Amino acid sequence: MATGDFFDALGAEIHTLRARVAELAQQAEEGRHALAALRRASQWYQGVVDSRIELVLRFSHRLEVTFANEACCRLFGKARDELVGAALAPLFHHEDWHQAQRTIDALGNPPHRAVLSVRSQTPQGWRWLEWEDYALLGPDGQVEEIQAIGHDVTELRQVKDELRRAHQKLLEAREEERRRVARDLHDSVAQELVVLSLTLQRLVSEQQQASQPERLSRAVRQVDAILREIRDICYDLYPPALERMGLPAALVGLERHIREAGLDGQILCDPPLCQQRLSEHVEVALFRIAQEAVSNAVRHGQARRIDVHLSLVGPRQVALTVCDDGQGFDPVTTDGGLGLRNMHERVQAVGGRLEIHSQPGQTQIGAHVPLPGEQLL
Repeated sequence: MATGDFFDALGAEIHTLRARVAELAQQAEEGRHALAALRRASQWYQGVVDSRIELVLRFSHRLEVTFANEACCRLFGKARDELVGAALAPLFHHEDWHQAQRTIDALGNPPHRAVLSVRSQTPQGWRWLEWEDYALLGPDGQVEEIQAIGHDVTELRQVKDELRRAHQKLLEAREEERRRVARDLHDSVAQELVVLSLTLQRLVSEQQQASQPERLSRAVRQVDAILREIRDICYDLYPPALERMGLPAALVGLERHIREAGLDGQILCDPPLCQQRLSEHVEVALFRIAQEAVSNAVRHGQARRIDVHLSLVGPRQVALTVCDDGQGFDPVTTDGGLGLRNMHERVQAVGGRLEIHSQPGQTQIGAHVPLPGEQLL
């Protein structure tokens, strides 16, 4: 190769290298600008999140904290460095952790969000926190991080608990008044009618040869009918069996109501619940719910069969289920005229929940009530 050609090629190569170096330098400069912008965006995000009064917590799919805003740090009484990288589980009450895990696992499925209520230990003691969890998905659609926005709802729950206790006292006062009226009717009016009926029967037997025995017989029948009606009223107000023998015995009385209406049905009770009394509050609430459900099925449901089942769901929960094969109804659009509102109020007063499933040919009303810790069956 000639000397001139060599230097020309070398110059071209140097020019190409210079252009490449300039390109790399420009890319590096753009990278520095992008990195600086990313830092600014991160600082802006952290500043915005730190300025919020809500709790903001982010954690990985390995359940390790990746971010905590200033409100979180204040609540837990920890520096951000102490929270970031720590396991999520110790932040929650151990009794709430299982439910928390189930909720977090479900975030991998649409709509990738959920609400979770848990207790957390803070310098001020245990606090109830309500978290709105959102899954942050990667390009492959898998959960990479979860962002949770929380609120301290301890005071709100305390107010709700106070309202529930006040409502429970109102129900207790109502039940006590029912009991008093039922006893007064039974001990006074009903007993007087019994005496009157016996007196009339004796007069009928003495006046068999009289000219108008039929009028006395009709009076006896009328008195007996009034007596049966008063006894039914007493039972509706407060069945004696509920006070003396407990819920299973009181539910058996509902079977008579079902039979008298010309319907089929049965009352079933798990053996442990037949051997041990529940608390008075729970027994009254469940009986009133069963009474209302059976009455609705008889009067409005056009049912042919009604079944009532009192069952134990684990050691900590009792369930009352009333099923009928009537015409059904829409639980969403049906107003409180059928007593649904009363059922909800009663089950909520004892810390339970009401589940209603209804369609033509099948209606199921279920009341689930937790048992106190000292009353495990």
